Amino acid sequence: MVTVVVLAGLAGADCYMRNLELHHVVLAAEDADDAIDHWHTARREIAASLPSAHYLTDEHRRRGERLIRREATASARSLTASAAGIQTITVRLPWHHAIVRARNRYREHVNAWIARLRGLARDPANLDEPPPTIAATRTASKTAFHATLPPAAFHNLDQRINALFAH
Repeated sequence: MVTVVVLAGLAGADCYMRNLELHHVVLAAEDADDAIDHWHTARREIAASLPSAHYLTDEHRRRGERLIRREATASARSLTASAAGIQTITVRLPWHHAIVRARNRYREHVNAWIARLRGLARDPANLDEPPPTIAATRTASKTAFHATLPPAAFHNLDQRINALFAH
């Protein structure tokens, strides 16, 4: 009987720690996702502020490129800070390697975004080219996050992870 109680206590403690560690990783990922969302919003606003392609003048193009460079630089800085926050999250229990994998995969996704934004800050002409590394790292990150979900997820982790990869 004592063995059963001890094992149940250990299982409960492990579940609590898994939820806590994953909660911290998800918080950091949500912070990075906010920076990515800011970039998308800024890009849409820049596009809306310019005339349609048929009426674009050279001055409009230069202004658009200048705005894209500025927003890409600001978003890359914000995302770099978020990436540092993701990397500093400590997973205390060594058998929670799935959480470490999810954290690392999301960090790779953020790094792909940072590279993309820095590239746009240098040359906004590639704005509409699809970034294959972002799609690949997003898929790997999504798979890794879903593999981390504990059977009893607290903090609405399942919904928050789904929201992270909804767009």
